[in-house]
Amino acid sequence: MFKNACTNQENFDFRLKLLNCDFNEEVANQIYSSGCSDALLVMSHGELILDFTRQAESLEKAIKSALSDLDKLGYKAELIEETCRHSSM
Repeated sequence: MFKNACTNQENFDFRLKLLNCDFNEEVANQIYSSGCSDALLVMSHGELILDFTRQAESLEKAIKSALSDLDKLGYKAELIEETCRHSSM
């Protein structure tokens, strides 16, 4: 488990599926610039998947902050996977 000693935050891994998006380079740039630079964007079977490693105080806060970042752009997403492991960076 990796914990940032200065901020008392950990890195959490989870995956979101974007629900209302036609993916293109502009969308990728918007997502990256909106605070989701900690996500890997993957197209799988016509769906845009975001694999996150996000720093937060808890998994719940990490997921909520990612959903909020996407919501600010007008995108809706759903959680499709969360891991119990904390990643080290």
